[in-house]
Amino acid sequence: MFESFVEDIDRAYNRGELDQIKKDLEDFIVKNKSNLIKFKSTTSKKFKKDISTEDALKLYVLQARSINPTNEILDQLTNIKSYSEESNKDIESAGLSWANKFSVSWRDHRTTSIIYVFEKNKSHYLKLLENIEVKKD
Repeated sequence: MFESFVEDIDRAYNRGELDQIKKDLEDFIVKNKSNLIKFKSTTSKKFKKDISTEDALKLYVLQARSINPTNEILDQLTNIKSYSEESNKDIESAGLSWANKFSVSWRDHRTTSIIYVFEKNKSHYLKLLENIEVKKD
């Protein structure tokens, strides 16, 4: 099951359907650079060893779970509209039903897609963070 999940993400990536996530991730990294520096330092202290910038970024994204809430809400609304049409429900009923049935899996899929996009473009994203150094106390 997980394999088909990743294969679906790979196909979406190859069709250009994750291009917005590429841009959102870049914007997220640039916007949160100082928070990432703090997070890397704090997390390294918790683990009692230096963690890589790559690992710090992945953990930060997993913790944040959203890199662009506006775009993610718009994507959810698109899914809800489609679900409303397919299920012949009014938009409000469809929204509640969609949230109950699909919101958790949608978030898991989105988070996995973000990490997948990062992995495919790792060198680009890490260059944005090249100068992150954990301050030693």
